[in-house]
Amino acid sequence: MGKAFQRIGLQTGGRLSVRRMKPIAIFAALLFLVGCAPIPEARCLVSPLRGTVSVSGDPARAATVTRSYYSPWYDQHVTTVTHTDTNGCFEFEGAWKLSAVYLVHQPVIDEEVTVEYKSKTYVALDLVKMDYSRFGELEAIDHVGRDRLSRKGDSLFLSCDLDKIQGNKP
Repeated sequence: MGKAFQRIGLQTGGRLSVRRMKPIAIFAALLFLVGCAPIPEARCLVSPLRGTVSVSGDPARAATVTRSYYSPWYDQHVTTVTHTDTNGCFEFEGAWKLSAVYLVHQPVIDEEVTVEYKSKTYVALDLVKMDYSRFGELEAIDHVGRDRLSRKGDSLFLSCDLDKIQGNKP
């Protein structure tokens, strides 16, 4: 067993030899420089979202609101369903991932919010978020419904009048 420890650089005192430490230090420095450093961070996949659904200005009571998002990096499809209250209000929590290692990559999160009301389905929001920042949806690309989206306090706010949304989702 002593020879095995000597092969990996451990001496009898349990210390790593200077000769073996140099490549490890260089490897750690390279990892840091190329973006693989062990720097933990919380990544916001989707921001908290609240909103209202209305029809001709009146609350859409008991409408089904579905939020779906997909992150290819995490290979994660998530769908959450809620219903509007008597005032047409709904709310979704945000979603975060904790990353133990920082790897340089381009985040891509597809997010869609649909509303089902009286047997019709409407696309209230459809966007591609390209970062992990909270409220990054406000800077998203390929968006439908961004004009209905704003920031209110600690969450996004989606104001959706179904009469103003053209077409139904098949």
